[in-house]
Formats: sequence, structure tokens, C-alpha cells
Amino acid sequence: MGFMPKAWLLLAAVVVAAGFEQAVLALLPVYGTHYSIAEASMSALLSTMIAGNIAMQVPLGLLAERLTARLVRFLCVSLTVLGCVLLPLLIETPLIWPCVFIWGAVSYGIYTMSIIELGERFTGSALVAGNAAFSLMWGVGPATRARLAEIGVETIGQLARSHGGALKRLLGPAAGEKLAALAWNRDPRRLETHRRAHSAGAQSALGRKPAEARVFVPTLLHLADRVASRLRAKARPGRTVTVRVRFADMRAVTRSVTLEQPIQATAMLAEIAEELVRGVLAANRHEREISLLAISVSHLEESAELQLELPLGLADERLKPGSRKGLARFGADRAIDRIRQRFGKEAVGYGAAALEAARSVPDEFRELAEKEL
Repeated sequence: MGFMPKAWLLLAAVVVAAGFEQAVLALLPVYGTHYSIAEASMSALLSTMIAGNIAMQVPLGLLAERLTARLVRFLCVSLTVLGCVLLPLLIETPLIWPCVFIWGAVSYGIYTMSIIELGERFTGSALVAGNAAFSLMWGVGPATRARLAEIGVETIGQLARSHGGALKRLLGPAAGEKLAALAWNRDPRRLETHRRAHSAGAQSALGRKPAEARVFVPTLLHLADRVASRLRAKARPGRTVTVRVRFADMRAVTRSVTLEQPIQATAMLAEIAEELVRGVLAANRHEREISLLAISVSHLEESAELQLELPLGLADERLKPGSRKGLARFGADRAIDRIRQRFGKEAVGYGAAALEAARSVPDEFRELAEKEL
């Protein structure tokens, strides 16, 4: 509830969009009977509306990137109101089909644009609280809700009292059985509280930033600091480093490299990730903006034995854990870890990573989402 004063208009938009969708799905068939339209035709209209809902969210998101989420939301609201006005005029004409398709797209687009604006306006704990508040405003998906409404099911209690066979025939064997079980609070999935992760990773959403070193180098150092500190805390270095680069058009490219020896040093991980990202950008020179960066380390080892390297002066010695520089980097990281354990994570760190950390999710929330290594 503490989030509501910060973005009451966004929450109100979500409530209106959810209420409008539920009202249309429930009342549009009734509205059709007033005009003596066949039930099959009204069901087809509902399907068309849902199709518009599904098909147009990505184009609306791309439009919001070109304009702004607030402007596109205003257009969605305006077109939704216009659809209400045109409905009685077009209900008996062929134009009702494209009208309903667009109507479904823009009515749900209000919610989509609100989610986008939420991400643009808030970060950290405020973003987490806002996302939770938005989730509370929404219920079952529109397609499933429409099918359940056909058999008079609108509440959890009605769902629990429904015959399992009818739900399976309506929604399919898997979805019907799952919903029936959950309505009675039965979940056969085993709860695993001590399952260890097979990899450690971190990502950072950037919005839309230029694909330049001044943007991705400090971000990668910040992400490497988050990942490597977890690896050192559990003494589980990893051999495979993977990076993920997402561009402004939401297309993502992944690159990875498997090393001879497992690593857990922050600077070493950051430099390897930087080389991989530069390779991705070199192969996609037409892409000018990036929207997300991610680093993960896999093939973790329980108790890796460090193989010392001979001081041969090779160019890649800085990336070898057993080299003189690699040992020095690991020693510096361990000193940072000890200071953080005593004085907190904000007490010391890499300069560029410290500047980037202001935009990250709070450590307390992030630690809750991280699996044990």
C-alpha cells in the first residue's frame, strides 16, 4: 500500500484496464443478444479481441520506445473510449471485426504501457514494490477467464466445486488438472529448499543506452563484482563464462568461453566478459543501442586446485588464476571481501562498479532470489 501515493495514476490505469477487460469478456456476449447476434458470432468476436490483445503488445512496446510509454498509454485510452462509442454503430457491420481486434490490443495496452513506465520511473526497492502492487491488480489470464466464464466459474470457490472432467475438456488435460488441484490447495510439486545452483549470474537492464565502452565496461565490472563475490564466498570457481547482450529491438545475443582453469576473481571475470561483449558488438555493428547486459559463470567446481603458472611473460597471463598477476588480483578481492564482511558491502569496491551499484536492485532483495552455490 505504501507504493500507491507514489504512482496512483499508474495503479488506477491498471485497475481500469483490468476492470474493462473483465467487463467486456463477461458482457459482450450479453450485448450481442440485444442485437439478435448468434452466440457463435459473439464467441468469434471475443476470440478476435483476444487475438488483438496477444498480437499487438510487442508492436505497442516498440512504439513506446520510439515515442514514450505515457504518450502511447494516452493513445490506448483514447482508442479504448472510441471503441466504446463505435461499438453500437458497428456491431451489425463487417467493420466490427477490425474494430474489436484493435479494441483488444489497446485496452490491454494500457496495462502494458503502465508496466513500461513503472520500469522507467522507478528502480530498486520501489520497482519491486510497484511490480508487486501491479500484480495484485490482475487475476487469471483473459483467455482462461473467458473459457471459465462459459461454464459459470468466476471465483476460486466455484472452480473448486467444478467437476474435474469438465475442466479438462474445457482447458485441456494439463491445465484443467492443475487448476482443479490448485483450487483445493493441492500442489504435487516437491518443495526443495536446499538445492544448489549449477551457475551464478547477474544482469542489469539499461533501458536504451549507446553500445559504447563507457556504458558497458562499468556495467560489466559491477556485474562481475556481484557474481565473483558469490563464487569466492562459497569457494566455487567456474570454468565457463557467458555473456548476454540484448539490443534495443529486444533481440539478444549470447557468447561464452570455457577456460583452462576455473576463475573467481572480479577483474579477471570482468575482462573476459568485456572481450566477449566486444565480440558481440563487432559482429552486430548495425546495432547502436543496448538494453540489457548479463554475466553468468557455470561449470562450478567444489574444491579446485590452483595450478601455478610459470612467469613466461605471456600476453594472457592476467587472465590465468595461477599467474603472478592472477594471484595478486585474487588477494585484492579477498581483502575487499573481508572489509565488506566487517563493515558492509558499501564500504569498499571497484570505483566504476560503485558508481553502477546505485541503479541495482537492493542487496537484501537480490540475495533472497539467489540460489545457494
